[in-house]
Formats: sequence, C-alpha cells, structure tokens
Amino acid sequence: MKQLYSKLYLLLTISVLLLVSCSKEDTTEEPIKEVGGEISRSQLVTINLPDANLSNNEYQGDFDGVTITLIKSGNDKLVFLLPYSTTLGVHTLTIPALNSATFTYDVKDTLLTGTPDAAMSDLFVNLNTFEQNLDDSQEATVLKNAINTFNTQYESASIQEKTQIAILYSANKANFDKIFSFDAATTKGFSFSLPASVGKHIAAVGLMGAAVLLIPTSPILGGVAALAGAYKAYKANEEIIDNTVLTIATHFGYNSGKREDAIFMLTDGVETTIKADFIQRGIITGDRANTNPSLQQYFESYDQYNYYAEKENIEIQKANASKGLDYGSVTLETLKSSDTETAILANSENFKNIQFSISDSNLELVSSNLEKDGQLNFEVKIKENSSQSVVESFIDYKYTDEISSFSGKLPIKVVRSIVGTWEMESFNNGLLLGQYDDVYFNCNIVGGAYTYTSEVLVFTENTYTTNGTSNHIYYNFQTDKNCVVTEDGKDTQETINDSSNGTYILKGNSLEVTDAGEVSSIPLIFISNNKLKVGENVYVRKN
Repeated sequence: MKQLYSKLYLLLTISVLLLVSCSKEDTTEEPIKEVGGEISRSQLVTINLPDANLSNNEYQGDFDGVTITLIKSGNDKLVFLLPYSTTLGVHTLTIPALNSATFTYDVKDTLLTGTPDAAMSDLFVNLNTFEQNLDDSQEATVLKNAINTFNTQYESASIQEKTQIAILYSANKANFDKIFSFDAATTKGFSFSLPASVGKHIAAVGLMGAAVLLIPTSPILGGVAALAGAYKAYKANEEIIDNTVLTIATHFGYNSGKREDAIFMLTDGVETTIKADFIQRGIITGDRANTNPSLQQYFESYDQYNYYAEKENIEIQKANASKGLDYGSVTLETLKSSDTETAILANSENFKNIQFSISDSNLELVSSNLEKDGQLNFEVKIKENSSQSVVESFIDYKYTDEISSFSGKLPIKVVRSIVGTWEMESFNNGLLLGQYDDVYFNCNIVGGAYTYTSEVLVFTENTYTTNGTSNHIYYNFQTDKNCVVTEDGKDTQETINDSSNGTYILKGNSLEVTDAGEVSSIPLIFISNNKLKVGENVYVRKN
C-alpha cells in the first residue's frame, strides 16, 4: 500500500511540474523580429516600439558586430545613427536589453546629387529664418552664437569636410528641417492645454536625443542642431510652467445659513447656498507623484530633457576642445518646489469638473448646482423611510480635469424641518382619537379613563404651542389600606381644554423643551416627512 501511495505521489508531482513548465513556456514573450526596410548611411533611423517597455533613455545594440547607441525618443521610439562606414547590403540589428529584439535592414549609400553647398541650401534658409525669430533670452543668445559659429566654420571648411556635413544633412534632411523650422514646436504665441504643450516638449526633446548622436559624427552640425533642439524644448517647458494651472483643492464657506463646528447645516428638502472657490497653482516638483497621465508624460519628458542636456553638454565640450569651437552649453530645466496658491471663485468652467454625491442611506442629494460665480446651491433630503430627524453625514466631491484631480468630503448636518402645524392622529402609542385608555389609581385598580378628541401642535423656528381637548371619566371609588373598595360613587365626566407653550431645541431624535423655566427632553421620531411621533403621540402635518 505504501508503494502504491509513493507511486501516486510521484506521478502527481511530475504532473504538477509539467503543468508549471508548460505554463512558463506559454507566458514567455517571443522576441521582436521585424524587417526594417531600406536605410541609408549616416541616417538617423527610428524604430517604433509601441508595445515595448522602454524604461531606459539609452540602449546598446549590435549591428552585425558593430556596437551602436540607441536613444529613446518620446515614449515608444528608439533612434540610432547608422555609421557612414557601414557596408552596403542586408544587416541585422540586435538589442539585447529588449529580449534580443532583432531588426533587419537593407543599407543603401547616401549620395549627393550636386555640390555640398547646393545640398545645404535649404538648411541655411531655415537657419536664417530661425535666427530671426529668436527671443532675447540667454538660451537664444547661446543659440545665435552657435549659428554664427556654424556659418563661419562651414564657410572655412575644406570640400571634404563640407561633403561630410552635406551627406549627414541630406541623409536626415527631414529631421534637420524640423529642428531648424520655426513652427508650432517653438510654442511661442500659441494657446494650448497641457497635453498639447507636452506633445511639443516631447517632440523637441526627441530632436535633442537625435542631436546627441550627431555631435560625435559632425561636431559642427551636430552641435548647432543640439542647441536648437534644446532651445525649442526649453521654451516649450517655459510655456508649460507659465501657463499650466493645477486645481488642487476646493474651499467651502457659508453665504447664508448656519455652521456648527465646521459642519454645514442644511434643512431637509430646502436649498442652502454655500460659498465655494477652487485653489490653483502652477506645476511644482511635488507633482511628480501625481498619477495624472498628462503630468506623468510631462515629468518623463522633463527628465529626458535634462538627461540629454547633460550628455549634449559633455559632447559639446569635447567638440569645442577638439575643433576649436565656442558653442555654449544647454540650460537645464528646473521646477519650483512651491508656488503661490490662488483662490478662484467657482464658475461655469471649473464647476463642470466637480461631481457631488452622498452615500449615506438616510439621505438623498436632490440637487447641486451653481447659482452664480462663487455660490453653490445644495438640496439634501432625508429619505422618506428614515426615522431620523437629524442626520450628520458628508457630501462627497470629486474634481477631475485634464491635469488635476482630487476628492474630499463636505461635512453636513441635515435637519428635518418641524416648523408648521401638526394635528394629533393617535396618542399613547397607538390609540385613535375617541378611544379611551384606562387610568390606574391606588392598588393598581382602574380608577378612570381618558381620550383625546383633538390637539394641535404648532412649531416655529424655536418655539412651540399646543392646544388640545381631552375627555376624562372618573369612577369615584375609595379603598382602604388593604386595597378593599370601601365606597363606590357615581361615575363623572369632564372635558378639559389644555394649552402650553415654550421654546425647543432639536437635538438628534429628541426635543429639548423649556416650559415655564423647566427643561425636559422628549423623544421625537419622523415616521415620514409629514408624520412624526413626539413622545407617545403621533401628529400629521397640516401645513
């Protein structure tokens, strides 16, 4: 029997291991294998990787035995510069860090159809236009100097050097035209939302990354391209900082009504006006923890800029030293650690981004609307089936716009209004008007009975009055100390008209009543919105 158990256990163990093994094989991702098509010598080649997790800014690849550097551009692209020395024909690029992804290319030659100067003519036109539109900032001054340096260096270059520069430009004309075209990517004079400006920043940072690869190949052209791309990205970031406003909180305050211990007092079924404003500020370093997708994209692009800026500065210093250039350095982007907060009145624009709700089972949020700038109206009802006369709870709110999100709770106390006229429906826990209830006297013997024929209870905001009529029957007997009836007189009847008045305070499910200086507490329960129980009596609302 033990041998049989051992064999069964061994078989089960093998089965489990096989299942685990199969599961691991099934979930292993296949390496990317793509045919990249034709590329040219000295070309910046872009690889689109929408499904890859590009967690690094830089990767190393093997191009048939030649190590090349790939730079991250945007969120899902890698860019590499194909060396001019690459042999023509079919080659394979392998990226080990991306599960050995492979890309096959057919390398073609890059040839000039005319003179170097002819090939470079569009670049000089774009450079001149670009320079004319630069502002007076320090970054622009550095770039203007770089453009002048480039023009001087190119003019004095040998035909061989001009040819190398022209080949690099021709192979990447579209990228250089983007860098040196004064277009929307500069962001100057444009109105935009954060995602649009982040897109401009990402695009410009991508050009910076490409320029990092160009400087070692052509310090003269690569250096000015790096500074131009950095200028565009820096200006895009300036405009993001200057124009992007985050809404971080909402402040509420009373315009009318009462407030107790930071709790907003609302009357059941009655609109209450509450002041509201939104607190806004610019982007700060602490927003890095914000999960908003647009802000996450921004900070990723912000980090990429500074990463590439530092690499460009290193390469520019090398180029300056080796070629006798005087290119300036790229300015790093910075953010403030804090910013002045500004209160903006609730208005039709920001109010559409906030939602209100109530999760309390006793309450219903009937309406929440903007009465006018800075004033919100809330109507909250205590539900019909709730017995509560006072409910302390919260109005939940959640604000979400393109770049901001936050939530909170507005503490409220909802009080059912008892103001009005109420008529008695029953008394003494269920007896209808006209029904008699026994009255016990000495020795627990019924000594009489009484009933109500009417009673009206009137509440104002803080006072009450009662006016009622009751009938009483007295049996008129006497007992001795042993509870033996010694005398039994004739029954008598009496009608009593009674009234009272005083002040009250509604405290939870009780009335604290003050009558002729005496304070007493009487239970109060709402049976429905128009029926309540005070003590042992039930009243129906008349108005």
